[in-house]
Amino acid sequence: MHLTKFSDYAMRVLMLAAARGDHRLTNEQTAATFDVSQSHLKKVVLTLTRAGYLHGIRGAAAATPLPASRKTSISASFCG
Repeated sequence: MHLTKFSDYAMRVLMLAAARGDHRLTNEQTAATFDVSQSHLKKVVLTLTRAGYLHGIRGAAAATPLPASRKTSISASFCG
């Protein structure tokens, strides 16, 4: 099975967000962690935020923690 870069980055972002718990992540930190393009990662994060998988905050306090309602479902899908 082959994943597109978009799907690959989306899975990586969700796994990192789930692993970090309530710790906020910036797009820059995430892009540096996975050594990927910031511009493409921003599109992925925006899509995940609009779908409700991430909670995005704009501005100086910008970060993308998982919303509380999604933590259980994401943990269950990766652990099960």
